[in-house]
Amino acid sequence: MVDGELKTADGKAPASAAATIDNKPGRAIPIALIGALLGAIALLGGGVVLGWSLGANRDAALPVPSSSATFVEVPAALPPGAVMPDLRGLESQAALQILSDLGVPAAKVKVTESPAAGPAGRVFAQNPTRGSAIAQEVSLVLSSAAVVPKVVGGGLDEATRQLSLLGAEVAITRTYQPGAAPGTVLATDPAVGAALPARVSLTVADASTSVFLVKARPKSGSYSTRDTALGGQTYVNSAFWSVPKAGRGVAWVVGKHVDGLSAMVGIPDDGNPGDQVEVVVLADGKGVAKVTASFGAPAPLFVTLTGATLVEIVAKPIATTSTSGSVTVVLGEGRLIGGPDLARQLGSQP
Repeated sequence: MVDGELKTADGKAPASAAATIDNKPGRAIPIALIGALLGAIALLGGGVVLGWSLGANRDAALPVPSSSATFVEVPAALPPGAVMPDLRGLESQAALQILSDLGVPAAKVKVTESPAAGPAGRVFAQNPTRGSAIAQEVSLVLSSAAVVPKVVGGGLDEATRQLSLLGAEVAITRTYQPGAAPGTVLATDPAVGAALPARVSLTVADASTSVFLVKARPKSGSYSTRDTALGGQTYVNSAFWSVPKAGRGVAWVVGKHVDGLSAMVGIPDDGNPGDQVEVVVLADGKGVAKVTASFGAPAPLFVTLTGATLVEIVAKPIATTSTSGSVTVVLGEGRLIGGPDLARQLGSQP
C-alpha cells in the first residue's frame, strides 16, 4: 500500500469522493461538515472583530462629555496687602463672591438692610470703604424699598440732605413763585411717597427781583425823583409829587407781571410840619391797601398785586399848614416786586 492512499478493506479504492475517517468504531464525521463548522467559526470571529473596530472608531468621533458643575476657588487665607473693592450697586451674591475670591469667607461678612434709592437688594454702603485694607470682617448694607420723603414746603438744604442719605442724586430747577421764600421746595418728581429712584428732581422757589417804581414807565400822572429824607432816614430813588386838596395819583401798567409793591410813605423832612397824607393803592380799580403818614412819621407800605394789570397810587391831604392846601407825598424807595424777568417785562428804564 502506498502511503497516503485510502483503500477499502478488500484493497480497493472507495466508490465515491465522500470518504470517511474512522475515529472510533461506529462513528464517522463527514469532512464536509467539519469544513462548514470551521467556516462558521471564522465568520463569527471576523464579525466580532469588525464590530469592535467600527464601535471603537465611532466612540472616538463622539465629543467627550464635560461636567456642568461650577467650581469656586477660595483662597486659604486673605492675601497680604489686599484692598477693598467698590461693591456699591452690586447684587448681594455678586458682592459675596468677590469677597470670597479675595479670601473673605461668607461667615466673616455682616449683611444688613436699610431703605435706599434704586432697586432693592443692592449694596448701598460698605465697611471698609473702597481702597482701604481689607479687615478680617466686612460689613455690607443692602438697599431695601424706599419712598420719596416729605420735603415739599421745607428748605432745599434739608431736602438735599435727606435724599443724599438715601443715596439719591438730586437735580434742582428754580422758579419764581409769589409768596414763597427763596430756597423753599415747591415740588418733587416723583411725587412725595412714590418709590424712590436713583435720581429725584426738586423744584425750588427762586429769589424775587424788584424794579424801582421810578424806573417803570407810568401810564398816567407824573412825579419827580430824588433821594429823600423821611423821619431822619434817607431813601434813594424816591418818587414824590405835589398833592392838591382833591388828591392826585399816578398809574402804571404792570401786565400781571408784578406780585407786590413796597415803599415808605411820608412827608419829606424839608416839608411842612403838621402835614398829613392818606395813600390808597388800587389794583385794576379796586382798593387793596391804605396807609396814613405824617410829617416826621413815615408809614411802611406793602401790598400784594399778583394778577393785577393796572396799579394806581392815589394820595390825598388829610391835614396841612400850607396856604395852598396841598402837600408833598413821598414814596421812599418804592419797588415793584416780581420774578427774575420783571425788568424786561415792565420795559423799565435803565
